[in-house]
Amino acid sequence: MIASTFRGLRHRNFRLWFFGQLTSLVGTWMQTIAQNWLVYELTGSARDLGIVNFVGAVPLVPLTLYAGAIVDRFEKRKVIFWCQAAMMALAPPPLGVDLLFVDGEDYGPSVEDMFLGARRYAARIDASDRPVYGLLLDLVGDADPRFEIEELSAQAAPVVVRKVWEAAERLGYAQYFPNTVGARVIDDHVILIDAGLPTANLIDFVYGPNNRYWHTPEDTPENVSAFTLGMVGEVVAELVYSGG
Repeated sequence: MIASTFRGLRHRNFRLWFFGQLTSLVGTWMQTIAQNWLVYELTGSARDLGIVNFVGAVPLVPLTLYAGAIVDRFEKRKVIFWCQAAMMALAPPPLGVDLLFVDGEDYGPSVEDMFLGARRYAARIDASDRPVYGLLLDLVGDADPRFEIEELSAQAAPVVVRKVWEAAERLGYAQYFPNTVGARVIDDHVILIDAGLPTANLIDFVYGPNNRYWHTPEDTPENVSAFTLGMVGEVVAELVYSGG
């Protein structure tokens, strides 16, 4: 009976979800306790404390009755995605975030013909709404991740590099983010740096065994690590929600 109860933990993706959810729930209950404590400290009223908890529990009554039947009508992955998006919307980060989707090798073959998206964005940066800094997510999906500091980033955006590597360390990922400077890469971050926007390039210099997947037809979804993508996503979220 015990073996069958925990057999789901044999699957790596389930283990990631299970322990991630466990950590999240611990944080949720810590927040609930802290919130109740704060309400009582501020008001000294058991009635106000009860009202706060009652209001928080009200949505559970109608949602619990019908949510299961409604969710079963839709694709689970999309439901999870939109629920998580809604949760983030209800707890917005303390600063705005611009998402820029470009590819350095979007044209070519010479460097003068590349970075079209980054060049256009850099030319349109408004001084009244200028980003504080940028982070380029380059190659961030290898199954054996190791993110050394890209050389140009270390030289032109050391403050950004420090923020990223410290965020990774706070999350327990220091082993994947060694504080050593690696190779120099010419990519979109160079254009943004030249435009006065300090930008760091987060890149794993080895993609696949002996760098076999980099810029080859083998750069396919099955060769990308969900763990590494999730780790990088956590680091970015930590940056954003810690105030940049």
